[in-house]
Amino acid sequence: MGINRSVILSGRVPTITELLSWHAKNEPDEILYTFLKNGEEELDNLSYSSLEKESKNIAAALLAIAKPGERALLLYTQNREFVPAFFGCLYAGIIAVPVQLPQTQKADLSHIVKIIVNSGATIFLTTQATQEFISQNPELKKQIQNVKILLTDSISNMEISNMDIKHDSESIAFLQYTSGSTGAPKGVMVTHKNIMHNQSLVVQSFNSSEKDVMVTWLPFYHDMGLIGGILHPLYMGGKSILMSPMAFLQNPSRWLKAISKYKGSICGAPNFAYDLCVQKIKPDEINDIDLSHWRLAFNGAEKIRAQTLEQFAAKFSKYGFQKKFIYPTYGLAESTLFVTGGHHDKEPVSILVNREKLENNKIIVQGSENADSVKLISTGKTWNDQEISVVDPESHEVCENNKVGEIWIKGPSVAQGYWNNTPETERCFKAYRSDNHGPYFRTGDLGFYQNNNLYITGRLKDLVIVNGRNIYPEDMEFEVQSRIDGLKFGGGVVFSCDLDNSEKIVLVQEVEREKIKKIDDGIFSEINRAINKKFMVNIAAISLIMPYTLPKTTSGKVRRKVSKELFLSGRLNERKIWFMDPSIEKYCIEKRQKLSILLRETV
Repeated sequence: MGINRSVILSGRVPTITELLSWHAKNEPDEILYTFLKNGEEELDNLSYSSLEKESKNIAAALLAIAKPGERALLLYTQNREFVPAFFGCLYAGIIAVPVQLPQTQKADLSHIVKIIVNSGATIFLTTQATQEFISQNPELKKQIQNVKILLTDSISNMEISNMDIKHDSESIAFLQYTSGSTGAPKGVMVTHKNIMHNQSLVVQSFNSSEKDVMVTWLPFYHDMGLIGGILHPLYMGGKSILMSPMAFLQNPSRWLKAISKYKGSICGAPNFAYDLCVQKIKPDEINDIDLSHWRLAFNGAEKIRAQTLEQFAAKFSKYGFQKKFIYPTYGLAESTLFVTGGHHDKEPVSILVNREKLENNKIIVQGSENADSVKLISTGKTWNDQEISVVDPESHEVCENNKVGEIWIKGPSVAQGYWNNTPETERCFKAYRSDNHGPYFRTGDLGFYQNNNLYITGRLKDLVIVNGRNIYPEDMEFEVQSRIDGLKFGGGVVFSCDLDNSEKIVLVQEVEREKIKKIDDGIFSEINRAINKKFMVNIAAISLIMPYTLPKTTSGKVRRKVSKELFLSGRLNERKIWFMDPSIEKYCIEKRQKLSILLRETV
């Protein structure tokens, strides 16, 4: 007997594959996914029945060479082949490990090599074209010598009558490797129960239904792209229009045009994408678009800025976009995806707080905007049986509403821990408050509650502490990018180096391609003046680098720790560098010389 939709939406269906099979039986020819070539032309479609058939074929091929519980690395570009490969793993009980395929042979592969080693993958799922790419890369070629390779675009129809594997809801569906913005990649163990519970939260908070259409360019190997762009349309019974991240980055108007063409209703991205649309899209590119169907523009995965939301709503209001469509969210892979969100039909909630007090972890609400205030955007509230505590990271006591603390999460969406990493699982997933309530997952994110609204202020490990003040690097990055011409939005990082018993602030910043030849040394003084005026601190060093070379995560978040390591070792693609502090100049020169000697000895 088929599964009733009310049962699906109640969260009582144990696995996402059962849901796919139900759709394939009851609405086989309905199109679930449409793939766009270059973000514009329709390349292919996948109906429920064709997706089920292809996925089960891949599952049968997997079970011929492996056993349930083994890990399979999914090495694909952003194309249709990834989708049935992922579902094929789920049908077979093979733990899927989606990873980012490097764009070029010269790309840094240390991240993907670490994932291969940590996951203990015994199978590589890929295509013929990608296999040729891998075979030309020495690092990847070395890693695949002892694993089985399954080319999913070369599988002929197989016997699928025995494809009735029953999955325990607690069994691991896939490993979602964290992006590595604050450290080495860790594989989050996401179960079928985690997926289905988190989807029920999204449906309730988004008010999504089978009438909704999602248009997304988010990467398949990232939690927002995978859970949001692929699994949520299946769960709600809607449709998803998929394009590649590169298609969007090269021309952001493609995203808005596709939203208009396919009447996208639920479409979202990290904050930098909305900034990119504001900065790059010209009116003559989008003369005839209609964004009035776009009822929920979710914004998450990185710090949400009030200025970005206001500028985006203002620029695209003439095309039918309304401010109430903006939907700030908070989420992370360790809680499957979604954690908090607001009301789907109301404008975002914001609050003005005193900047100086915020730097000292205190919240003082201000009635009007001025030079001493900062506007923060609410990411909403928890839903159903999810629980959030804002906790002092040292004492583990619950913080009062006027104090910033670490955000801790508890509930059925929280994953089982990190694969093959017991110490970090114990530290992060089994935290207890001072009153012994728990276990919670420690997010490492800082924030506070105010009137049942959660506000995110930054990362615990990314804080720049100067003279006892907590300064958020995102605020300094945004200040120079918004004030100084020629600096790339979303293309900078601020971090600190502890030298001579004090914190030295460093800025690494991409330059806009068309402004590279026009940059002169005066820009360094201009940057330092902007930071000093706003934050009353001086920058010790500034490194201006070529566009699109700053290390970022799969979701587009900047990787401060990696950027710091590359800066100190001289491995950034620097255009110009400026030192104000002699101690950091001396330290960098010595470190870079040592690395140069080491490399020569290795060669």
